[in-house]
Amino acid sequence: MLNKVKISESRLAIVLGLGLFVSVSMFANGPDTLWTRTFGGIDVDEAYSVQQTQDGGYIIAGRTYSHGADSDDVYLIKTDANGDTLWTKTFGGGNYDRGFSVQQTKDGGYIIAGCTQSYGAGYYWDVYLIKTDANGDTLWTKTYGGWSDDWGNSVQQTQDGGYIIAGYSAGDVYLIKTDANGDTLWTRTFGGPDYDYGNSVQQTQDGGYIIAGRTDSYGAGYYDVYLIKTDSLGDTLWTKTYGGSDYDASFSVQQTLDGGYIIAGYTKSYGAGYYDVYLIKTDSLGDTLWTRTFGGSDEDEAYSVQQTQDGGYIIAGRTYSYGAGNYDVWLIKTDANGDTLWTRTFGGGSYDRGFSVQQTKDGGYIIAGRTESYGAGGSDVWLIKINPVKLISPDGGEAWAGGSYHNIIWHCEDTTVVDHCRLLYSTDGGSSYPDTIAQNIPNTDTSYLWTLPPINSTTCRVKIQILDSLNNVVSEDESDADFTISPSGIEETATLTPKTFFISQNFPNPFTGITRIRYGVPDDVDVNISIYNLLGQKVAILVNGNKKAGYYTAIWDGSKLSAGIYFIKLKAGEYNKTLKVMLMK
Repeated sequence: MLNKVKISESRLAIVLGLGLFVSVSMFANGPDTLWTRTFGGIDVDEAYSVQQTQDGGYIIAGRTYSHGADSDDVYLIKTDANGDTLWTKTFGGGNYDRGFSVQQTKDGGYIIAGCTQSYGAGYYWDVYLIKTDANGDTLWTKTYGGWSDDWGNSVQQTQDGGYIIAGYSAGDVYLIKTDANGDTLWTRTFGGPDYDYGNSVQQTQDGGYIIAGRTDSYGAGYYDVYLIKTDSLGDTLWTKTYGGSDYDASFSVQQTLDGGYIIAGYTKSYGAGYYDVYLIKTDSLGDTLWTRTFGGSDEDEAYSVQQTQDGGYIIAGRTYSYGAGNYDVWLIKTDANGDTLWTRTFGGGSYDRGFSVQQTKDGGYIIAGRTESYGAGGSDVWLIKINPVKLISPDGGEAWAGGSYHNIIWHCEDTTVVDHCRLLYSTDGGSSYPDTIAQNIPNTDTSYLWTLPPINSTTCRVKIQILDSLNNVVSEDESDADFTISPSGIEETATLTPKTFFISQNFPNPFTGITRIRYGVPDDVDVNISIYNLLGQKVAILVNGNKKAGYYTAIWDGSKLSAGIYFIKLKAGEYNKTLKVMLMK
């Protein structure tokens, strides 16, 4: 088992990935996928880092075996805001070369850090730093290292226009400070007699640096999360380790708005399963404020964390416990206390992972990683864009009466990027939206009471648009499927049959006593609807039996339960879906 873990850590601490996705949230409905893109050829290609660029597009760094000079090459991809390729570049020589971290620089170009066997002083790997212009053309390259393995896992442009690089050198954490031309100003190593890795670095508010990784030399277990704080010259101010008696490691760190730090990785010492996602929040001195674990009975790991504009956190990684099959990309959103708001998995029947996540300007998220389930080759670069707005109800299958009142319900990930909202409806299955329900809806609203028009249509849909102060559409979402409006006042008809399985968000939500859950089944099927608390305990069964094809409403009386968050889980044949609800007193 030790060898397995060492191999996994060596691969992912340096985000190497030597080779060896969309399902329903396990806890609550997360936002919808806006689009996905794959990049690559017939061989192995994967991405380790993504950043939104000044023009609203994306820059992605990774490795490619499909393109380039030979073997693995550094792979740099520039896309527009829709994820469509503007250009791609490869960097490297006749041996193995990889890019693990990318950032857009102040001059509009890019800086990439990774490792190279094609160039440098060492027999094995050297740190590889590449500076390009805005078109991805090389301005200069540098290598750093000596006789042993040296890796650059993370790079950031510093306040003085130079660069800070964190990685690994001959068994120690390696920190390199350069000027704007990549020339070395100083280097530092940190560690003890065993293996110690630096996986993530950021310049802090005081001009110093924070480095996260793992240590075999110090701590309580086989290896522990390693956090190092330095001054502006790289001299140690303090170090901390986190973990238990088993294997614990970190891959990402960021300074938070309160001056402390958020760290993400994995733990085998704590949690529910074999490995769990490990989230650690510290104060400015590295002292633990709280820790959280996320996962099931199998392997779940986090590789990237960022504080979001609402003060919470977004985490990307991989899960073997949940999803469609094998490893899936796992996205976790928490509040400021690290408590789960929602999770999403993305993937197919093969191996898929998310190595990097960032909140985008529209309040959504961009994820970069690898997929073996989709694309052209053995594995492809995978780019996933998450919509910042989600229409919850109506989501398809409803049968409503013209002239009646129904709530349209939606969720915005980040209201700070929204000035106001607009609601539209369609009677042709979403091909066009000529009719406005309401406009100039305040950005803080999450529902609107709609007086349904006196029409007769079985192909109705609703669209929510979020707009900025200039009335530009930031993003939008629509009903997942058609619903019916009839003029007769008949709310439900036995003759109506949904085309697909569905369950609508309960209404009202939040609720204080009784709430209603509408669902539909297209075929005769066994249906179970159960209620679970935050501990995963089943607290109520609403439906358990065979249902004929049609629309149904389940009623839940929660008046005897404590206030809090609960989950409604529908299982109908092979269809599964989970909704998050809030019970208030």
